[in-house]
Amino acid sequence: MFTASATQVQQLITILTQLAVLGSPPALASSAPAPSLLRPISEPRVRTPKHYVGDPEGCNQFLENFSILFALQTHTLSSEEAKVAFTISHLMGRAWQVGEMHACL
Repeated sequence: MFTASATQVQQLITILTQLAVLGSPPALASSAPAPSLLRPISEPRVRTPKHYVGDPEGCNQFLENFSILFALQTHTLSSEEAKVAFTISHLMGRAWQVGEMHACL
């Protein structure tokens, strides 16, 4: 059971690291106002995922919930930095300590 926990925590670390490394998308070259300024953006309402404390049984569900959230909330979570910060804010206990340590790399 310890191996599964370590593997799942490592998967979470890998995903968080990849999100942090990707950086933000390039700025638009146009000087025209962004479409979001012209009309409000309507995104589907998604239940906020539960906090993850590092238990191996909940890791896959936690990651799947965030994948769905990121796919549906493309405006609210438009940058990789926002995704990383939002994900880390939903970590608790041992998972938070590991996520916080790797987000600083």
